[in-house]
Amino acid sequence: ISSALGASKGLNVSASSLGLADSYTIALWSYCADKDGTSSSNTSCSTPTKDFWFDPVQEWHLNNTIFANGLPKALNDVLKTYHSASKVMVRLYLIAISATAASTILGFCAAFSLVGSILPLIISSISTVGLLTASIMATVVYSSVVGTFDTVLRSYGVDATLGLNMFALTWSAFLSALVSSFLWLFRGLCCCCGKRK
Repeated sequence: ISSALGASKGLNVSASSLGLADSYTIALWSYCADKDGTSSSNTSCSTPTKDFWFDPVQEWHLNNTIFANGLPKALNDVLKTYHSASKVMVRLYLIAISATAASTILGFCAAFSLVGSILPLIISSISTVGLLTASIMATVVYSSVVGTFDTVLRSYGVDATLGLNMFALTWSAFLSALVSSFLWLFRGLCCCCGKRK
């Protein structure tokens, strides 16, 4: 971020004078700041919280820059959406994780009962829907945040990229939950529609 950030207030502001790191990795629960980009000893991470969202004005100390009176409208709009969506995504992931654990435990119990496969099917379906919704939200929201950061802040030296590992993980989790739901469905159909002797 160049000295132009402080131009409207007559301040000579640079990224280093604001205490900014060379790079930031923003995740669902927290972020990490890498001071020199070469070693993990200069990386500091925020405490993970369920209500985390990355606020660039606060985290980048932009209160005494041209952004103190507000961010450009496009960036402000996408950050408001990200702020709201991040809370929903965290809760959806927590529901999906809890439902997956419950489905696994109930699945062991259902192994001894042919009719007992309906409850794991319902719970596995809840996990599948939660993961699908969270994955779609994450893909749309994070893509729009990165695109807007690149468009609005590139002239200030900010380069945003999208980490594909998170998307691979969330979509793989959804596909696994979907397969699980289908397996419970087929088991239920086999048990309900099977021949009796």
